[in-house]
Amino acid sequence: MGKHFRQFVDVPQSLYDRMVSLVAPAHERKALAAAAATTTTVQLPARREYTSFSEHKDVYADMSAVEQNIGLLYLKGDGVVRFTHDETGEETHVDVKPGRFLTWDNSAYTHIVIPGKEMREMVGPVAFKDASARMVSTVSDVTVFQAYADRLVVTPGSLLRIHADVILPRLAR
Repeated sequence: MGKHFRQFVDVPQSLYDRMVSLVAPAHERKALAAAAATTTTVQLPARREYTSFSEHKDVYADMSAVEQNIGLLYLKGDGVVRFTHDETGEETHVDVKPGRFLTWDNSAYTHIVIPGKEMREMVGPVAFKDASARMVSTVSDVTVFQAYADRLVVTPGSLLRIHADVILPRLAR
C-alpha cells in the first residue's frame, strides 16, 4: 500500500455526536444530529498517512478554504503536530498518539505534521458543513486514493475513549 489513503469508516453514534459537539458550528449542530439520529453508526472520513506536507491550511475538495474548526481523532501512530497562530506567530506542539482528539480553528492556525516512525491512522480530518461531514485536505493532497483499511475500524460496542486533549480557540483579534 502507498503512503496514504482516504476512505470513510463507520463510527458509533456516540463518537459522531461528540465530534459534532466539539467541531461543528453551533448553527449546524441540530441538523447534523437529526441527519444521523436514526442510525447506530455514522460514516466519517478516515485517513492513513506516513508522510508530511508543508505548513498549510486545510481546504475542501473544491479547493475552497475551510474557515471553521476542523477535528481529527488519532487511532494509531506517532509524530508531532505544530500549530502556528497566523497573527501572533505563537506555536503549539502536540504529540500524536492513539486516542488523541484535536480540533482547531483553520482560519486562525496554520499547521504541519512532523511524522514519527509509525503510520498515522485517524478519523478525519473533518469539518461539518451543510449538515454533513466533509473530508478536508491540504492543497497538494487532492488526489483520492482507493484502498482497503486494515485495522482502521471503530465498531459499535467497542471501548473507545475520546476526549479533547487540545482545543485551540480563536484568539482575540
